Amino acid sequence: MERNRGGGRRDSSFHRARNRFERKRKGYGEEGGDGRDYDDRGYSGGGGGGGGNSRRRRSGSPPRWERGKKQQKKTQTDVPPERELFVGNIPSNIDERFLLNFMNGAMRHGNLCARHETPCLSCQINSGNFAFVEMLNAELANKCLNLNGILFLNSRLKVGRPKKYSGPFVVTKTWQELTGDSLTIDAVLDSESEKVNRELFVGNTTPEMTDQMLKDFLGSAMEQVGLTIMDGNPISLCEMFGKYAFIELRTPREASNALNLNNILFMGSNLQITRPAKYKGKFEEHMNWEQVLARYGVKPEEFQLGQVLNPHALLTSATAANA
Repeated sequence: MERNRGGGRRDSSFHRARNRFERKRKGYGEEGGDGRDYDDRGYSGGGGGGGGNSRRRRSGSPPRWERGKKQQKKTQTDVPPERELFVGNIPSNIDERFLLNFMNGAMRHGNLCARHETPCLSCQINSGNFAFVEMLNAELANKCLNLNGILFLNSRLKVGRPKKYSGPFVVTKTWQELTGDSLTIDAVLDSESEKVNRELFVGNTTPEMTDQMLKDFLGSAMEQVGLTIMDGNPISLCEMFGKYAFIELRTPREASNALNLNNILFMGSNLQITRPAKYKGKFEEHMNWEQVLARYGVKPEEFQLGQVLNPHALLTSATAANA
């Protein structure tokens, strides 16, 4: 009899533990259920009214992570099509807030909105150099279409309607037609179609090199000897593939200038910098790294990043090659 009673006690303890596990697994007491709170032994602590013995207050709202998912989904997909715009040809490594501030400032500059208005509310940049921008209202979205073709970090933005838009067609102007501005010679009109003109092959790399190391070194060297046309690292992308790599420059002219880095010494290896095999354009004349440093009176083995050099001593690649 004692054994049976003991077995019964063990059996009931097992069932209580299993019930507790099932309640936790199914969210019992968090969502739905019978409105009762259970203690660590599986006993009820009172009704849903919150008796004095209850240890946990029951809430009818979903968990915080579920609410976060719903809010995130709403901000990304529930924007009305008439208030959403597609923005393409965005330069790499651009912050969403930076793009929003630029577009808001451009609309104020072009008198497309009042000086105190903030027409662009939010922005989501996607991989592939494009973004979706939420506008304050449909009227401002129509006016923002006039930013199509505006220069942003030397790239011409493509501003248009997303594919899901099915509203009326709105006649707009390009930014150049609106303001009378002209494109610079180095403007990137289409990042994908012109990528081959901004891409270079880097040979004779070593396994010790990383993408970031090579990008920082070559970019700093170009800035130091005056091969860039604006502030910042001119190399927007670097991909290593063992004994060779590909780098992508901001503009076609900086890609041509980077050819002057050919035979530069990095981590004990002389890098070979040329156009990729798929390049079908005109091959420019350029110097090697030794000739670039010779114009400053510096030998290759004496060159160090951070040296004070006169950036105006270096001519453009074509002029220097013919000199």
